[in-house]
Amino acid sequence: METTFPELFWASKQGLIDVQKLGDVPFSLDQIRDRMLITEAFYRFATGHDENRVDVVVSCMTDDVSFEFSKGSAAPFDELHGRAALEARLTKGIPLMYGQRRHCMTNVLIESLTESTATAYAYGIVSRAAVGLVLQATVMYLGELRKEPDGFWRFSRFFIGMDEYTDDGAEGIPESR
Repeated sequence: METTFPELFWASKQGLIDVQKLGDVPFSLDQIRDRMLITEAFYRFATGHDENRVDVVVSCMTDDVSFEFSKGSAAPFDELHGRAALEARLTKGIPLMYGQRRHCMTNVLIESLTESTATAYAYGIVSRAAVGLVLQATVMYLGELRKEPDGFWRFSRFFIGMDEYTDDGAEGIPESR
């Protein structure tokens, strides 16, 4: 059998994703609002990124966020610490990207939820339109979130695990090592 990159099921094999069986994650009706706000944090990040709204993206993060990038691995090749560092990187990088990106966030699963913390996963497909249409990347996201005093859930850790991406026109994406 031919070896491929990334390794099949890399995110679960390397401990990033541990999806529970339906019914194994505790759920109550009073969590519905929190679950919707957590899902919205993923969507707001994606749309803010696509529209070069760095202010929107960073509004989804805690002040002390750990923002990590990887390619087919649980080990990040780049990490940013703190909202200010993320804002500086995105302010510089997003305008350099070639073409219009559209992050399509899917499969949002909330695997743990307390009154103040949560762990959630999502998948993403990123298309790029620029003299044609290409699939830019397939991505898994791991979010560790905290409910802040204003009632909104923000990412205290945001892990972007790209399965693969086309680096043609990817000026704003950090280079993998």
